[in-house]
Order: sequence, then C-alpha cells, then structure tokens
Amino acid sequence: MNRTRLRIVGQSGSGLLTVGNLMCKALQKFGFYLCADREYPSLIKGGHSCFTINFSDTPVHALSKEVDILVGIDKQSLVAYHESLAKGGVLIHGYDQTAGIADILENAEKKKVKICSTSVRKLASSCGGTVQMTNIILLGMTWGYLGFEFGIIEALVKEKFEKKKEIFEVTMKCLKAGFESVGTRHALSLPSDFL
Repeated sequence: MNRTRLRIVGQSGSGLLTVGNLMCKALQKFGFYLCADREYPSLIKGGHSCFTINFSDTPVHALSKEVDILVGIDKQSLVAYHESLAKGGVLIHGYDQTAGIADILENAEKKKVKICSTSVRKLASSCGGTVQMTNIILLGMTWGYLGFEFGIIEALVKEKFEKKKEIFEVTMKCLKAGFESVGTRHALSLPSDFL
C-alpha cells in the first residue's frame, strides 16, 4: 500500500485535536505505521490549524506538504489549506451551501478532486446533537470513505466519551450517521494480515 496523506483542518476549539487523536489511534489499531503532527496557531483561541497524518504499511518518517485527503471542519480553514490538496485527491466537508467555498470547489474540479460531503449540521441535529458535534460526523465520514470497518472507530469513540453521560448517546449516533452518509468507499488495499 502506498502512503496515504490526510489533513484535518479547523479552528482551535472545533474538535480538531479530538478527531486527529482518534484517527491516529484507530489507524494504529490496524497496524499502520504513521507520522502525525498538530500545527498550533499563534492565537490562544481560534485561528486556523491542522492535524496532519501520513500512514502506510511501511515506516513513515516525515510528513508531506501535499495531502491526498483534506477534511474541513470549518470554511475559514478550508480557505486557508485547500491548496495543499493533491491533484486527484479527496475533499471531505460538511456544507450543503457552497457560498464561501465556491472558489475552492471550482479549483477542486480543475484538479480532478473527488468531493465527499453532506450537511453535517442537519445530520447532527437529526441525531439530537449540536453544531459542536459536526467534528464527530466528519470523523465518521472520513473513516467510512477510507473503507475501514466501523467497529474499530466506534470502540475508540465509545472509550473516549462513555463517561460523559450527557453527550455519549448522541455522540455515538453522530459518528454512525457520518459513517453511513458516505456513498462511495475508497477501500484502501490492506495487507491480509492487517484485518
């Protein structure tokens, strides 16, 4: 399997770190080698930031500037990082209205980028959640797009949130809704001993 380069972008406080850490743990459960880093903005709160993960079935020693998959938690961060998406890559986002990202989508079309999107706010609301849970829906979407089995990411999210009784059930519903919202799965070719 070739290296897969993933970047999650969002503002500080948007759940970026949670999504990045859960994704790393889930990929390690599969036995992938990975290299990951979180970029910190110079602001205490807010500011664009990213969590970059490169993973492969062979050792990874550094991060690439370009990425294959870009996951956008908010529009401002998509604007800041969309140019790092490689030609033929995948853009995962949660906006049903394209105002504000029309230029990004136009640029993506020129680069033959595949778009994976759903209205994450509506999906969160239908699960009984709030806008703060859109990061969990995007986590589910990303995991689903990669073609991995749901049980691995489900177990890790459950472990992280099971003590937060007031949001646990809704969080799990949001994760599953995001996972199930993805129509086409990439299904990375994994070595047989990974599964």
